[in-house]
Amino acid sequence: LSFLDGAGKAPRKFHGICAGVDGRIYCAPHCSPSVLVIDPETARVDCMLGVEPGGYQYAGLVAAADGRLYCAPCCASSALVIDTLVDGQLRKLTGFVRDLSSASRPAP
Repeated sequence: LSFLDGAGKAPRKFHGICAGVDGRIYCAPHCSPSVLVIDPETARVDCMLGVEPGGYQYAGLVAAADGRLYCAPCCASSALVIDTLVDGQLRKLTGFVRDLSSASRPAP
């Protein structure tokens, strides 16, 4: 068992972890203004800045077939996209809200 320093001491910083196609591991910012990036090959921990400050921003992330990681918004107004193919570039994914429940779908 070993530990990697560099994540900080504040509580509830990250929520969710996922590997990118670049081999690094990414942690979704929950109460942190940055994405935590872990490089298992070098045992280095870095923070990727660019997330708007605030509490409970994102909760969880998933790797998609396009090589990007998508962070689910918790209290944020948009999804966060991490492009692991372009050196971890961050961007927000915004759009309109639509009801996807079965009640809103047309009958077959």
